[in-house]
Amino acid sequence: MVGAIKLFSWIAMMEARLSSVDVNKADIQLMVELGMSADYMRALQGGTLPLPELDPLKSERSFYELTPTEIEVLRAGGAYGLDDEEDFCLVHYANLRGLIEEGRQFLSQCYDITQTAYLLQVSTDEAEALATQTDPILHTFQLGAGPWFFPRWQFIGSGTVPHLKPLLSVAGASIAPMILSRIMLSKHVDLETETTLCPRDWLVEGLDVEPVLKLMRETSSG
Repeated sequence: MVGAIKLFSWIAMMEARLSSVDVNKADIQLMVELGMSADYMRALQGGTLPLPELDPLKSERSFYELTPTEIEVLRAGGAYGLDDEEDFCLVHYANLRGLIEEGRQFLSQCYDITQTAYLLQVSTDEAEALATQTDPILHTFQLGAGPWFFPRWQFIGSGTVPHLKPLLSVAGASIAPMILSRIMLSKHVDLETETTLCPRDWLVEGLDVEPVLKLMRETSSG
């Protein structure tokens, strides 16, 4: 009887958490396309969590497994409790709204192909070619078969940040767009001069590209 009460209490708590974040399948799909793991987001898809087979207060960690990169990204955004087995499900709910809002904001701040072409003073065909050639010199992505998005972090003035091409050769295809943007705009302890810099500012300052490439390789392999 006690176990049943615990189970129903747990289900009610989860349902209350889900209703409070007010997400839908389109939100979940957007986050998957922007780089969050499908398994991680699938736990919330459709409005239900799969019930743990054993103790309802201790879910199987493997189902909710995050990659090291995703854990780092979540922590950088203020997530907590990522090493706590009992609170792991609750952390998902506590951070879900912030993740979705970040994804929407990231998308809204990207340039479209017309804006990118105008910024670089090239045609839209040339802009697309620069981003989709075998060794791209622009970072772009699509959601499904939709239009091209060009993250703003790669631009400075009427051009691009230094060393963008070698950076994309390491990270462009292996790191998802939203995660790459977060990495490029987050200060990193290995990028320190008088102050700690984010990779984008490090490159803009004209500093050695190798520490940034090393960071990208480590992220890709993680």
